[in-house]
Amino acid sequence: MTSLRQQMIDAMQQRGFSVRTHQSYLASVSGLAGYFHKSPEQLRTEHIQDYFVYLVKERGLCGASCRLHFHGIRFLYLQVLNWKQFDVPIQYPKKAQRIPDLLNRHEVLRIIQACDNDKHRMMLSTCYGCGLRVSELVSLKLRHIDGERHLLRVEQGKGAKDRAVVMPSRLLTQLRLYWRQYRPHHWLFPNSNAPKVHLSITMAQKLFKRAKQQTGIQKIGGIHSLRHAYATHQLENDLAIHNLQRQLGVTAVLHTWGQNLSQHVHLHCLLPGGALGEGQRWHPAKSNYLFPIRALSRHYRGNLVGALRTSADNGQLKRVTHSDKVDRVLNQLMQKDWVVYSKPCINRTNSVIGYLAGYTHRIAISNQRIISIDKNQVQFRYKATLLKLILNQFPF
Repeated sequence: MTSLRQQMIDAMQQRGFSVRTHQSYLASVSGLAGYFHKSPEQLRTEHIQDYFVYLVKERGLCGASCRLHFHGIRFLYLQVLNWKQFDVPIQYPKKAQRIPDLLNRHEVLRIIQACDNDKHRMMLSTCYGCGLRVSELVSLKLRHIDGERHLLRVEQGKGAKDRAVVMPSRLLTQLRLYWRQYRPHHWLFPNSNAPKVHLSITMAQKLFKRAKQQTGIQKIGGIHSLRHAYATHQLENDLAIHNLQRQLGVTAVLHTWGQNLSQHVHLHCLLPGGALGEGQRWHPAKSNYLFPIRALSRHYRGNLVGALRTSADNGQLKRVTHSDKVDRVLNQLMQKDWVVYSKPCINRTNSVIGYLAGYTHRIAISNQRIISIDKNQVQFRYKATLLKLILNQFPF
């Protein structure tokens, strides 16, 4: 092992990176060194850009794979070698954003029932019933199940975080029957050939793939699609995504025109800084923002595109009717970054009322902005986006 490799391992251990991150970052740097047959310390920015051209053109890597290589190499140069000149734009393909093929409830049931082994069927049922990642699924232990409170403890999931997941009563009953049949001692889903270790991630993925092939379902996606289906089906049941036992309120004001009477359609949404739980107990937000802004943007985008898709399937769209054109337009919408501007929590009641009243009790053009009116036109002032207050004329 070279000293540079050991330095990189030490830096990742100090930051608490996972084992998979260690493997990915080291493989990225090893690939770079192997391509030029030089130590990364001897390379320049131009070499790194040439390497990404090789990854795209000759190896045919997608944007997500190139991004993984980039972060591994960037960590080496910035955090280990302290090479500040590396922090320049490196060109690689953008990550494609596609609408996922979501499994409906009937398809999930068919996949689970396609397993001819009770253990495998129970494993897929647990994955869907609790919305688990495959790494979390295979790492489950018997002590993680709290039958009295109907909770499943997930230890050190993504981001090295613990969390508790509510288990449906039916799933808990099935797990008890599974335990009576197989009597696992430590791991909930042990390896049949080596009971002291849990089932591997690769084996769980293969079992799902084989079950899906037996059903003839052609939708793209691996075992992680069960987690997507779990989240989607919970939302369809009108349950809050971040805590299924708390309820949120919202006031939305539709804003259609800008100050210069140009079309500027957007929503102003006023949310409480928390949520009501059981017994009308108030749960305040843990920070100044109730939701992460990026997640909120993607959630709005997904809801609107989904509503447009439903309208298209029902023949309710007027301007775009051909199915190929509808798909193309909706795919373009999903690839755009939506703008959601979020303000921090407002603590005073008068401030909330004043903010909302500005959009609900305001006329289109106030008298102070009108300069003159005649039969052909109205002259008024408006505040431009980039300039100071200017004078403009808009004939009607």
